Amino acid sequence: MRTHLLAGWGEADITPDNTVIELSGQYYQRLSQGIHARLKAIVLLLEQAGNCMILASLDNVGVPEDFVAQLQNAVARKYPQLASAKLVLNATHTHCAPDLTGRLGWWE
Repeated sequence: MRTHLLAGWGEADITPDNTVIELSGQYYQRLSQGIHARLKAIVLLLEQAGNCMILASLDNVGVPEDFVAQLQNAVARKYPQLASAKLVLNATHTHCAPDLTGRLGWWE
C-alpha cells in the first residue's frame, strides 16, 4: 500500500494593529513607536495516512510555553481532527517583535 505525503504551506501577517505594544527581547520595557517591517507567521502542514504535523515559524524573539499551550488549545477547538500536540512552533529570534508572555495580551 502506497501512502503519499501531502504538504500545505501558507503565511499570514501577524503584525499587531495596536499603535503601541510592548516589545520583547531586552532587559527593560520598550514600547513600539510604529511599524518598521511587517511580521509573519509561516506554516507548513504535513499529512500522511491521516497523521498530521504542523510546523510554524513566528517572527518573534521566542515562543513561551503558555503561548504554545493557548495556541494548541485554539487549534484543537477549531480543528478537532488535528492533534494539537503535533504543533511545533519556532521563532526567528527578532528583538523588535511583540511580547508574547501575556502581560498585554494583544493577540487575544
